[in-house]
Amino acid sequence: MNRWMRKTAAPALAIAISLVAGCGTTQNVSSGGPAAPAQEAAAPKAPTGTPLGDMTSVGSAESPQRGTLKMNTKVYDDSIFSNLGCNVGTAWDFDLNREFQSLTATLGVDDYALPEDIVTVTVLADNAPISQSAVSLGVTADLNVSVANVLRLRVEITRRGGGCIGETGFGTNVGFGAAILAK
Repeated sequence: MNRWMRKTAAPALAIAISLVAGCGTTQNVSSGGPAAPAQEAAAPKAPTGTPLGDMTSVGSAESPQRGTLKMNTKVYDDSIFSNLGCNVGTAWDFDLNREFQSLTATLGVDDYALPEDIVTVTVLADNAPISQSAVSLGVTADLNVSVANVLRLRVEITRRGGGCIGETGFGTNVGFGAAILAK
């Protein structure tokens, strides 16, 4: 009976010592040393460069708002956006001063958008179209375009579908999530 107790009690005692000695950290008692630390998943790399929202808005176009935008359940920092209200569209113009090589962003409408809205986003570099995407509630589009030697960047936004809530003038927020210019 004594031999049986040693066989069954020893593992239970090792577990108890491991829990008490480690204060919640895993330790290998039988070898006398600590277990290798668990590796944490690497966080996704944030794009580096200049946020598009930091660029000067020029001309007669509307200036977008800057901040955080939630599209298709993901929150994007360094975003630019506009509430379309009861309008069918808007435009933004930026002076890039021929300083950048590329623009990356996620295009979309925020998660509070009217579900019937379909928004078309056209990006022009010195009046030449370089990208066009259709986005809607829950549907985003990745943008990665060359802006090498571009003086003026224009974004044209048009909407078809839902419109707005007439009593409040609330409409869909459309934007560029994590809009970054790289040199």
